[in-house]
Amino acid sequence: MASSRPPYPLVNLASAFLAGPWIATELVARGKRACPHDGPWVRKLVRLLLKVYGSEQAPEFDSLVDFLRTHSMASGSIAHLEIGEHFWQPMTMQPRGPAARGWQLPTIASPGQLATWLGISISRLDWLADLRGWTVQQPNQKLRHYTYHWQPRRRGRFRLIQSPKRGLKATQRKILHEILDHIPPHSAAHGFRPRRSILTYAAPHVGRRIVLRFDLRDFFPSIRRSRIHGLFRTAGYPDPVARLLSGLSTSRVPLDIWEKRPDPRDADSKLGSFARPAPASGRAHFTRVGQLVRLWTRCPPSQSCPRPQSDLHALRRRPGLLG
Repeated sequence: MASSRPPYPLVNLASAFLAGPWIATELVARGKRACPHDGPWVRKLVRLLLKVYGSEQAPEFDSLVDFLRTHSMASGSIAHLEIGEHFWQPMTMQPRGPAARGWQLPTIASPGQLATWLGISISRLDWLADLRGWTVQQPNQKLRHYTYHWQPRRRGRFRLIQSPKRGLKATQRKILHEILDHIPPHSAAHGFRPRRSILTYAAPHVGRRIVLRFDLRDFFPSIRRSRIHGLFRTAGYPDPVARLLSGLSTSRVPLDIWEKRPDPRDADSKLGSFARPAPASGRAHFTRVGQLVRLWTRCPPSQSCPRPQSDLHALRRRPGLLG
């Protein structure tokens, strides 16, 4: 899910507040320039901001915007705000915190610079990022950036596999190797990392008296686009660039794909229908553990039995049975 874009009047007001000294008189003056017909309201808002954030240091832009969009005093007045002067946040890299300032990342301060860095046009960038979710609404598979299929898992459940098409995949690999690979993950993470493996994952637990093993339910689908956007913002990328990078790095699943999610009971019924046509003397039988299936049959010496390979090919021809 994409992080929702805040209303422009609040973004403009936040930009006005941060366009100069964080002093009450200066804040009120710039606030009146952004909202010329709301002087008393601006003064009350400035008093509230100084009470919340203090007067020593201005807050981060995103923090200020989030406060304005969630506090009732500001969010309840959006419909009545009239925009006067337009203020713009400077397009510069602003890493958050000492750790982020040490990351060696490419400097990309605007959507135009991002398109140049990726070697594509602005229109192509907008198409691939698909921040408005246009492509997932298209019934034509050729207009979508991903192909989808359901893969069986243990206990009869299914996992959705989303494979990016060639153009998007090349863009994602560049973001992975030139940006994300330079952002160090948590030391406890061992998956999808160079010089880490199942051995390094298990080694710290060897010889321990008690070891617990469990899975995180729906781990990958639980990572929302807003969280990825926050990572790119922490890295220092301006909001428009972070939104595009998060759009390129995440996906939305079309509704028709969710509606085609297989029912685990369907696999058993299809396997049963495959086994039933066999003659009574050589009827096929099957058992299943999750996605693992064993199929066997009694075949008297007097009959010619089909080869196992032909049975497997017949099963594969059943849509949605073996994936």
